[in-house]
Amino acid sequence: MILTPFIMDGGNSDIKTNAPTGATREDKFPHQLAMLTESAYRRETARAGVNPDEYFVVNGQPYVIGKKALRQGFELQHGARRYNQEYYGVFAAIAMTRAFCKSKRNVFFVGTHAPGDVDYGDDLMASVANTWNVEW
Repeated sequence: MILTPFIMDGGNSDIKTNAPTGATREDKFPHQLAMLTESAYRRETARAGVNPDEYFVVNGQPYVIGKKALRQGFELQHGARRYNQEYYGVFAAIAMTRAFCKSKRNVFFVGTHAPGDVDYGDDLMASVANTWNVEW
Protein backbone atom coordinates (compact mmCIF):
# COMPACT_ATOMS: atom_id res chain seq x y z
CA MET A 1 0.00 0.00 0.00
CA ILE A 2 1.33 3.42 -0.98
CA LEU A 3 0.76 6.17 1.56
CA THR A 4 0.34 9.81 0.59
CA PRO A 5 2.19 12.12 3.01
CA PHE A 6 0.42 15.17 4.41
CA ILE A 7 1.96 17.57 6.94
CA MET A 8 -0.13 20.07 8.92
CA ASP A 9 0.87 22.74 11.42
CA GLY A 10 -2.23 24.04 13.21
CA GLY A 11 -0.60 27.19 14.55
CA ASN A 12 -2.50 29.81 16.52
CA SER A 13 -2.85 32.26 13.62
CA ASP A 14 -2.63 30.10 10.49
CA ILE A 15 -3.05 26.50 9.40
CA LYS A 16 -0.01 25.61 7.28
CA THR A 17 0.15 22.43 5.18
CA ASN A 18 2.47 20.60 2.83
CA ALA A 19 1.51 17.68 0.61
CA PRO A 20 4.76 16.61 -1.07
CA THR A 21 3.24 14.49 -3.84
CA GLY A 22 4.68 15.11 -7.27
CA ALA A 23 4.61 18.90 -7.47
CA THR A 24 4.69 19.92 -3.81
CA ARG A 25 1.43 21.56 -2.74
CA GLU A 26 1.74 24.05 0.11
CA ASP A 27 -1.19 25.93 1.58
CA LYS A 28 -1.90 28.41 4.35
CA PHE A 29 -5.23 29.69 5.62
CA PRO A 30 -6.43 31.48 8.76
CA HIS A 31 -6.89 29.41 11.91
CA GLN A 32 -10.52 30.48 12.21
CA LEU A 33 -13.47 28.10 11.95
CA ALA A 34 -17.18 28.39 12.69
CA MET A 35 -20.15 26.08 12.27
CA LEU A 36 -23.04 27.41 10.23
CA THR A 37 -26.66 26.40 10.12
CA GLU A 38 -27.83 24.94 6.82
CA SER A 39 -29.89 28.07 6.10
CA ALA A 40 -26.96 30.41 6.89
CA TYR A 41 -24.70 28.31 4.64
CA ARG A 42 -27.18 28.49 1.74
CA ARG A 43 -27.70 32.22 2.27
CA GLU A 44 -23.96 32.99 2.45
CA THR A 45 -22.91 30.84 -0.50
CA ALA A 46 -25.70 32.21 -2.73
CA ARG A 47 -24.35 35.77 -2.48
CA ALA A 48 -22.54 37.26 -5.45
CA GLY A 49 -18.78 37.51 -5.00
CA VAL A 50 -18.58 34.95 -2.22
CA ASN A 51 -15.17 33.27 -1.86
CA PRO A 52 -15.84 29.52 -2.25
CA ASP A 53 -12.50 28.74 -0.58
CA GLU A 54 -14.05 29.78 2.75
CA TYR A 55 -17.11 27.49 2.80
CA PHE A 56 -17.13 23.74 3.37
CA VAL A 57 -19.54 21.01 4.42
CA VAL A 58 -17.74 18.42 6.54
CA ASN A 59 -19.62 15.19 7.28
CA GLY A 60 -22.89 17.02 6.62
CA GLN A 61 -22.12 20.05 8.84
CA PRO A 62 -21.56 23.45 7.11
CA TYR A 63 -18.49 25.50 8.16
CA VAL A 64 -16.85 28.77 7.25
CA ILE A 65 -13.16 29.54 7.71
CA GLY A 66 -11.25 32.81 7.77
CA LYS A 67 -12.50 36.27 8.67
CA LYS A 68 -16.13 35.29 8.16
CA ALA A 69 -15.69 32.74 10.96
CA LEU A 70 -14.78 35.61 13.28
CA ARG A 71 -18.16 37.20 12.62
CA GLN A 72 -19.81 33.88 13.49
CA GLY A 73 -18.22 33.84 16.95
CA PHE A 74 -14.99 31.87 16.39
CA GLU A 75 -13.09 31.15 19.58
CA LEU A 76 -9.49 29.87 19.36
CA GLN A 77 -9.17 26.61 21.30
CA HIS A 78 -6.12 25.55 23.33
CA GLY A 79 -4.91 22.36 24.98
CA ALA A 80 -7.39 19.52 25.39
CA ARG A 81 -10.20 21.61 23.85
CA ARG A 82 -8.26 21.81 20.57
CA TYR A 83 -7.46 18.18 19.79
CA ASN A 84 -10.83 16.61 18.97
CA GLN A 85 -12.68 15.70 15.77
CA GLU A 86 -15.03 18.69 15.97
CA TYR A 87 -12.14 21.18 15.95
CA TYR A 88 -8.71 19.92 14.87
CA GLY A 89 -10.24 17.06 12.88
CA VAL A 90 -12.45 19.42 10.87
CA PHE A 91 -9.48 21.72 10.20
CA ALA A 92 -7.46 18.69 9.03
CA ALA A 93 -10.28 17.48 6.75
CA ILE A 94 -10.60 20.94 5.18
CA ALA A 95 -6.83 21.26 4.82
CA MET A 96 -6.52 17.85 3.14
CA THR A 97 -9.39 18.69 0.78
CA ARG A 98 -7.71 21.93 -0.20
CA ALA A 99 -4.40 20.10 -0.75
CA PHE A 100 -5.59 17.10 -2.71
CA CYS A 101 -8.66 18.61 -4.46
CA LYS A 102 -10.06 15.10 -4.93
CA SER A 103 -10.73 11.92 -3.02
CA LYS A 104 -7.63 10.52 -1.37
CA ARG A 105 -7.17 7.40 0.71
CA ASN A 106 -4.27 6.06 2.74
CA VAL A 107 -2.93 9.42 3.86
CA PHE A 108 0.12 9.44 6.14
CA PHE A 109 -0.76 12.40 8.37
CA VAL A 110 1.91 14.31 10.30
CA GLY A 111 0.45 16.91 12.66
CA THR A 112 2.32 19.37 14.84
CA HIS A 113 1.42 20.88 18.18
CA ALA A 114 2.78 23.53 20.49
CA PRO A 115 5.55 22.32 22.84
CA GLY A 116 3.21 22.80 25.80
CA ASP A 117 0.67 20.46 24.20
CA VAL A 118 2.93 17.40 24.08
CA ASP A 119 0.52 15.57 26.40
CA TYR A 120 -2.16 15.81 23.69
CA GLY A 121 -0.21 14.10 20.88
CA ASP A 122 -2.42 11.00 20.96
CA ASP A 123 -5.55 13.18 21.01
CA LEU A 124 -4.26 15.08 17.96
CA MET A 125 -3.89 11.87 15.95
CA ALA A 126 -7.22 10.46 17.16
CA SER A 127 -8.96 13.67 16.12
CA VAL A 128 -7.83 13.18 12.51
CA ALA A 129 -8.37 9.41 12.20
CA ASN A 130 -11.82 9.34 10.62
CA THR A 131 -13.58 9.01 7.30
CA TRP A 132 -14.12 12.59 6.20
CA ASN A 133 -16.64 13.62 3.58
CA VAL A 134 -15.98 17.19 2.53
CA GLU A 135 -17.98 19.23 0.04
CA TRP A 136 -16.22 22.31 -1.30
